[in-house]
Amino acid sequence: VGAAERDAFVATILRAGDAIFERSGGFADALAGAAGDSGPMVQIAGVLLDARLEAVRATNDAPQAGRGLELVEVLLKKRPNDGALLGAAATFAEAADQNERAAEFLRALVGGLPPRTEPWFAAKVQQLRVLTKLSPERARTVLAQYRTLYPDLGPEPHRSRIKEIERELGGDPKGGAR
Repeated sequence: VGAAERDAFVATILRAGDAIFERSGGFADALAGAAGDSGPMVQIAGVLLDARLEAVRATNDAPQAGRGLELVEVLLKKRPNDGALLGAAATFAEAADQNERAAEFLRALVGGLPPRTEPWFAAKVQQLRVLTKLSPERARTVLAQYRTLYPDLGPEPHRSRIKEIERELGGDPKGGAR
């Protein structure tokens, strides 16, 4: 499947999924009666969420991100500690220029993941990137703590991303943050 064909599939899923939820009274109403992860509306929500994530990652479209954030927040009420949902929420919030909310979702995600795992490093890098947008001073503090706890900065590609964030913040490339 080529990129154009895949984009067309994603667009079709978005239109169909949104139409299904609109006819059902919106995300909250449609998912209110769903128990667990087995109901058809929950399954449709999952497919719609994946498609919207793909679209937002490709285009950084703020209205699409806002719509995705609306859906993921309803799903988070059912599964508040779900790492995939917290990650999606952070992606949507950041794309919708709601960086404070993105930071909150990432704080919850990082706090719930086992340290020094691949998902933890990925979430930590995303958290530092968002903090850099919000408050460079706060990001420097978190980066200094990170450097103290993880002097090797973690595995690649995360190590390189941490160093890049550090350079953006004016950190010393040979040592820690200034």
